[in-house]
Amino acid sequence: MNIHKKMKALKRNAILLLLYDLLVLCIAFVKNGMTNMSAEAVTSLIVSIGFGIFINLLWIVDSKTWITDYGKRKCIWSYWCGEIVLLLLVVALENMNQLAAASAILGVMAAYIVVGIWWVSRKL
Repeated sequence: MNIHKKMKALKRNAILLLLYDLLVLCIAFVKNGMTNMSAEAVTSLIVSIGFGIFINLLWIVDSKTWITDYGKRKCIWSYWCGEIVLLLLVVALENMNQLAAASAILGVMAAYIVVGIWWVSRKL
């Protein structure tokens, strides 16, 4: 398998991982009418997104040998850290029973993931 095919597979996997996160968020928003999610919905969403972010981390670690450009690797790590920060913010708001604010941050996270999908499809 040549390097070009491996890079295409890497790009495809990154997009699929981000689409998984976006799909989980969209399903939660649709089930809850886009506003003020219940505590149970936010908790299950946190677990699902956390699982997706963990898989993203495994992808980043595995792709280290294929992404040799330091700038791209730095951007990927920065993007992943941004996902973690947003998820931790949602966890904190959910623990303080600020479900409306948690829903708003989840909307921001959905937009963030869309930007990540665009970035991966254009730059990786």
